[in-house]
Amino acid sequence: AAVRSVARGRPPPLREIIGQREEAALVSEAPPGFASLVGRAVVLALIFSPPMLLSWLAWLWPFFRNRVWYRMLTASLARAGTAFIKWGQWASC
Repeated sequence: AAVRSVARGRPPPLREIIGQREEAALVSEAPPGFASLVGRAVVLALIFSPPMLLSWLAWLWPFFRNRVWYRMLTASLARAGTAFIKWGQWASC
């Protein structure tokens, strides 16, 4: 059986404008500088320090792990940003 392609035509005007803006933002965006990378690393260290510091307690005490530590870790992942949320979803499978 032969497969034929279907012409879709032009996208709606609003979608075309939004697509151009997104593409322009991706192309013209400069890479982050050293100071912003260090700043982000510090922010992430502060966000993840409570679960990291209390991981030994979660390892030893299942009640703490189930009631407190998992919620703390989930909140830290959510606060860290969308990439960390997606990583948490992937890791839970």
